[in-house]
Amino acid sequence: MNNKYPIHSIGRLRMGTDGEGIRTLVFLSGCPLRCKYCFNPATWDGSKEPKMMTAEEVYSKIRIDRPYILATNGGITFGGGEPLSYPDLINEIRSICEPEMTIYAETSLNVSWVNIEKTADSIDKYYVDIKATDPEIYKAYTGGTLDIALDNLVKLIQRKGADSVVVRIPEIEGFVDVEKQEESRDFLHNMGVRRFNLFKYKV
Repeated sequence: MNNKYPIHSIGRLRMGTDGEGIRTLVFLSGCPLRCKYCFNPATWDGSKEPKMMTAEEVYSKIRIDRPYILATNGGITFGGGEPLSYPDLINEIRSICEPEMTIYAETSLNVSWVNIEKTADSIDKYYVDIKATDPEIYKAYTGGTLDIALDNLVKLIQRKGADSVVVRIPEIEGFVDVEKQEESRDFLHNMGVRRFNLFKYKV
């Protein structure tokens, strides 16, 4: 486990924002998308140099809060950036952390299916960020290709089950209104998604 990974930051003692219980949020640098109103542009725009860390070094920061995490049925959430760009890190953390700690990923699913499959046994829950199910809106907002995310979403539900996936659909001024938001939810529900988080993105 001597591989090093680009860590943007590590957020300790988080509750109510990244999943159940007290969690540690590990932000990874690097992302295939370029969302117009990206919440974490420093993970990819070069404005902050990531710290290269091994899995052991990352877990040493998480281990500090072990009593609080375990007492609240919490765990570790990987975000970014795109955490599924680094499947080896996730698998290495899973192999050294307590089995009671849950591992979640906040992802666009706009990565190779190989990466998703590689980490499927390590991740307990996915928060999937789908900005819109209109390909033109998705392209205009993210710069990426919607088909990649949707194909992976279908495979992920088949692989892990619908209960392990929460899809986030934001209302975004100038891109996604409430009507488009509802259309996306209906579309994704027909694809097999059963858990949603609809919200208004504050630009």
